[in-house]
Parts: sequence; structure tokens; C-alpha cells
Amino acid sequence: MMWIFVAGLTRFKGIGLEVVKQAFAGDSYLSMSFLRLMYETQERETIQAVLGSETIDINESYNDPFTTVHTRLDYFALGYCIINSRCSWKLFLRPQSHEQLKMLFLGVKSQSQLFSSIHTLKIWDFKLKESAQHFKELPLHGFQELYLRKCGLDNPAFSSLAHSVISGMKKLKILDVSENEVSSSGSLELLRVLSKIQTLRVLNLGRLTLGCDDISALEPLVDRRDGNLNELTVGSRHVEAAAVRQMIALLLAPSSLQRLFIEYTTLQPSADNLAELLETNHNLETLGMDYCWGGATACAKALCKNSTLRTLIINWSEIGEAGASLAEALKVNQSLEKLRIDFDYDIGEEGETSLQILNDALQHNNTVELQLPPKYRYVYV
Repeated sequence: MMWIFVAGLTRFKGIGLEVVKQAFAGDSYLSMSFLRLMYETQERETIQAVLGSETIDINESYNDPFTTVHTRLDYFALGYCIINSRCSWKLFLRPQSHEQLKMLFLGVKSQSQLFSSIHTLKIWDFKLKESAQHFKELPLHGFQELYLRKCGLDNPAFSSLAHSVISGMKKLKILDVSENEVSSSGSLELLRVLSKIQTLRVLNLGRLTLGCDDISALEPLVDRRDGNLNELTVGSRHVEAAAVRQMIALLLAPSSLQRLFIEYTTLQPSADNLAELLETNHNLETLGMDYCWGGATACAKALCKNSTLRTLIINWSEIGEAGASLAEALKVNQSLEKLRIDFDYDIGEEGETSLQILNDALQHNNTVELQLPPKYRYVYV
């Protein structure tokens, strides 16, 4: 009955439209069920009048007030409203089947005229391999952010996505394709396409297996003079030692990067090179390391000379070994503003002693904010 009421109300121009618009004004996220009501009017004029020309957020991680599981018709209605509106859309979708996504694409294809654009699309933890090729049906011209994390994309899917979809995103600023099933050299085509997108600023390749060829393909993106990339996330347990050495040499040398995050990578064999490059690096402002054994000690050594790093993040690393070295470095370093150390395991007596030494050193350098796990936050900070 609610659907019939609102659908009828939207046909009553004037007061009816104002009632509907006011009812949903100020909502952070618009319900997909409401879009189904808009679709059932079958009137572009009504859809445009109610939705206006502002940015529309659809976030399936929030509970829908009418239904918890969206049907294929809901997805078709979403596509229909996208193509018939004048809005910019931000979509965080959690599809349960490929049929739902196909209905979204069909909804978009239901009209030939395009008045709207998609600003952001997030799909996490859903096997997209079968649907990746259909993303070209979406209006690509306005895309600025694309997040396809942990979507089961393999080498062929990456290549298809690069050429048929991402190559058409001329305004793309943020791309997250982390935690996909790509093997060595599988990112080559994607990186070559990305090197031609001048607007790209943030790239997340975390937990992808990168080979030496992939690292080489990153070079145009981070080139000191011509590169546009400001933030990069890389690293995986499966990256070979030669690729790690090449990665450190490229990413910690002078480049366009201001923020670098390295994950799940053994850095001990390259620790000396990392420390040497970081000592003289003048572009990085934030450096983060998650599960990077050997990274904390190298950073401690470099902080004695580095004068531009503002934030250092060391998570699940060798804090017991590096704590004392970090403490000594902070006695002379005058640029660091935030040091975040996180772990969820027992660091033992050695680790706790290191934290105490580190905390004592910060009494002499009160410009640094120390962030620790809750268990230790009120003991040392």
C-alpha cells in the first residue's frame, strides 16, 4: 500500500512532489526501495523532479527500512533511475547474485539518453568475474572512484576490466582493486591503461601478487616529474624477493608519492636499502607498514635523517626489536607528528620494555602523537 500511495502522490505535481522531496530531504543514504517507487511511476519528469540534481548515495551496508534483501527488480529500478535522473550517484552495493547485477545493467540500458553520471561504485567481497565485462554498460564518463576489493578477479578479468571499462573512465581519481586473485604480471594491462589517466591520484593494489614486470609498469604512475599518483598501497606475501627489492628502489626513490602503504611483505633483505632511500626522501609525508617484518627497524634508522615524514604507521611488526631504535631516532627527529603502532598479539616482556623506552623518549619530543592499541593506550600515552 505504501508503494501505491507514494507512486500516486508523485503524480500529483506541485504539493505532492514537495511532500515526497521533503520526506527524503537530508537522508544520508537513499533507500533502494524508494527508487523502486520512482521506477513504478515510469515518468522521467517525476524521477528528475523528486531526485533533483544533487549527489545521491545508495549504501547497501545500511539497513533498508522496507526490505533487507533486494530483489532483481530493485536492481533494475536502480539502473532505471540512474539513467533517467540528473544526479551524480555514489553506489555501495552488496549483490547476492550475478542476476541482480545483470538487472542493474539492463536498467541502465533501458534508455538511450543520458542525463546522469556515476561518481562512485563500491562492490566488496563478491565474485565479479562473470559480470566484469558488463560494467561497460554503465555510464563511465563521470566515474571518479571505483572500489572492487576482494571480487575474485583473475588475470583475464583484470585485462578485460582495464580495456573495456577503466580505459573509459577519464576522470578516475581513486581505484581500489586489492585482494583479488591476480598472479604475477596479471596487473600489467591495467597499469598500462592507468598510466594514461591523468586524473588518478590514489591506487590500492594491496595483497596482489606483483612481479618485476608489474613493478616496472608502475614507474610512469609515480614518476617524479610526470607521475600523477599521490597515494599507493602495495604488497603481498607472494611477492618474490627480486620484486620487493625493485619495489623499494622505485617507490622510496624521489617520486610523485606523498603516501605509501606496504602490506604483508618481508622487508628484512631490503632493509638497508629502504633505510638509505628513506633518509633522503623528501616527498613522502605518510608511510604505513602492515605485517612488514624488518620495516620498523629500517624506518627507525632513517628517521634520524629524514626531515619530511609526518606520519609513520607500523602495524603487526617487530616492535620489540625496533622500539629502542625508534626512541633514539625520535630524540633527534623534528618532523614526525604521528606514530601509530598496532598489534593484537602478546608482545612479551621485550615488547613492553620497548614501549616504555619509546614513551620515555616522547617526553622529550612532545610534537609526536603516539597511538597504541587500547590495551596499552592508557599505560604509556
